[in-house]
Amino acid sequence: MFVVVMGILYALSLLVARWEAVPTLPPHPRAAAVAMGVVLAFVPAFLVMELGLNVWLAVLGAAAYAVAVTVLRRSGAIEARR
Repeated sequence: MFVVVMGILYALSLLVARWEAVPTLPPHPRAAAVAMGVVLAFVPAFLVMELGLNVWLAVLGAAAYAVAVTVLRRSGAIEARR
C-alpha cells in the first residue's frame, strides 16, 4: 500500500510541479559562521534534553537561534559585496 501511495504522489508531483530554471543561488556563508550557527542551534536543544524545559532555556534558545540566523545572513552578505 505504501508503494502505491508513493507512486500516486510521485505522479501528482510531476503534474503540478513548476518546471522553471533554478535562480542563481546567493553566496554561501563562511565555514566559521556555519559552525557557530550549528553550535548556537544545538546547545539550547541539548540543554533542554538534559535539564528539562524552563523559561530561561526557552529564552536562551530563542536568542541563540536569532543570533545564529543573523550571523549566517550577514556572513553571506559580506561575501556578496566582494
